[in-house]
Amino acid sequence: MRKHILRTSDWLLPPAIFRLLTYYKPSALVFYLSHLDVLRSNGQLHDRHAGERCFIMCNGPSVNEQDIRLLRGETVFSVSNGYRHPDYLSISPKYHCVPQVSYSNLSPENTVEWFKEMDQSIGDATIILDHQEWGLVQKHRLFSKRETHFVCMGKNQFPSGNAVPELTGIIPRVQTVPIMVLMIALYMGFREIYLLGVDHDWFVKKEYRYFYGNGVTTADSTLASDGRLLTTLWDELPAVNKVWEQYRAIKRIAQANGARIYNATHGGMLDEFERVRLEDAVK
Repeated sequence: MRKHILRTSDWLLPPAIFRLLTYYKPSALVFYLSHLDVLRSNGQLHDRHAGERCFIMCNGPSVNEQDIRLLRGETVFSVSNGYRHPDYLSISPKYHCVPQVSYSNLSPENTVEWFKEMDQSIGDATIILDHQEWGLVQKHRLFSKRETHFVCMGKNQFPSGNAVPELTGIIPRVQTVPIMVLMIALYMGFREIYLLGVDHDWFVKKEYRYFYGNGVTTADSTLASDGRLLTTLWDELPAVNKVWEQYRAIKRIAQANGARIYNATHGGMLDEFERVRLEDAVK
């Protein structure tokens, strides 16, 4: 049905408009055109940390195998439910990033409660959200006492060029939150970027788990209540390919702009970046 709709649109719409709508997520275009001031404020982040290094702590189970207290004094990005780590406040992440919320799995009401809990738990961190949460945040006056930014993830693919995605415009949509944070870190000017907790082994272990539990919502039909995948490898491989494709694109962009990305995850399947031990990275 979608193919038929696209063919009909191609016939009814001018070619340039049709290409625009297939290249960009329509809601992202609408947000960009109607909230230029919101996105322009992201210019404050450009090269804020030029030449520095940072650590992106994600939520894979491997985090439980590492002593994150080693990150004390470093510039740290945390993501989503990362504040649930018992040592979270001891490392005082400077930035906290949340990708687009899937409202098929989490209701707006539950999202508001989650954001309120987050606001009380992430210390003084600057929070960076996707544009689709802007209305919810404004309506409920969330994060009103902290620096808050919104990125407009609306491109359906990474451009073939080597430019760092411009956070004052529309940037690529992501399959996984580390890609979002990598784009932000490169825009801020970081030259050494270390990933940890980026396990990406769900398709091997046949389960989704995080350092704090399985994180399953009752509305997620692809998972059992204990986090086991209900799909097969055939179902998962397209997603794996898309994730790795995005990592390869961001690696290309980083290298072209004089930045290096390292994988300090304890184990996991991500093999696009040079492996390092966290203990060695913080020396």
